[in-house]
Amino acid sequence: MGNPALATPFSAAEYLRWEAERPGKHEFVAGEVFAMGSATRRHVTVSLNLAAALDDALADTPYRAYMAGMKVEAAKDAAYFYPDVLVTCDPDRKAVELSRRGEDGLWVLLDIAADTPLEMASIGATAAWERLFRNVD
Repeated sequence: MGNPALATPFSAAEYLRWEAERPGKHEFVAGEVFAMGSATRRHVTVSLNLAAALDDALADTPYRAYMAGMKVEAAKDAAYFYPDVLVTCDPDRKAVELSRRGEDGLWVLLDIAADTPLEMASIGATAAWERLFRNVD
C-alpha cells in the first residue's frame, strides 16, 4: 500500500460511491483511500500459482479460491481491499456482474439477469448463462 490518494478522510459509504465513479482500484483503511498500482509479471505468476494450488486443495469442499479484482470488506465500514488471492465459503447464489466502460470513460457495474446471454461486444464474444455456471455446485 502506498501513500494515501486523498488527504480528506472518507466514510466507508463515501469511499464506495467515490470509487464506483473512478477508473482503477483504490483500497480503503480507516478513512484513507490508497490508489493501487499495477503488478509485475512475477507477482501475478506467484498469485496465479497460489490460487491454482488453493483451488486444487479445496476441491470437494464448500470453499472457493479466487484471484484478482474482487473487493473484500475486511472490517465493517473500516477497510476494503483487493487481495491477490482469497478464499470464500459463499452461500449458493448464482449471479453475474459485468464491469463495462461507459461513454464518459467511467466504469459501470451491470447485473446480468438469469438466463440472459453475457455479451462482450469489445471482443465479439457471447457466453450463455448456463455455460458460465457449468460445473458449479
